[in-house]
Amino acid sequence: MGLELSIRRGGTAAARIKEWAAGRFGAGEEAWFVTETICAAPGQPARQTVILMLHPAANITFRIGKAMNEIEQIDIDALGDVAAQLAAEGCC
Repeated sequence: MGLELSIRRGGTAAARIKEWAAGRFGAGEEAWFVTETICAAPGQPARQTVILMLHPAANITFRIGKAMNEIEQIDIDALGDVAAQLAAEGCC
């Protein structure tokens, strides 16, 4: 039961992040995937959120040094105009 609860919480966080990313970078033919990784490298955050945009023309990966449940819309917005431009170029 604890595992199910953990999966649902992660699913909710992932859905929220996907919605924000699609709003920030466009929602068209692309598919969004969000996952959390554990990093043991010195000086790196212990948990990182990876956001992957898959599009027929390009794939773009964004990495944020926070756990999924800690991500806020401001974190997606902070990916910046350069990331938005990459996403736009990948979509056309």
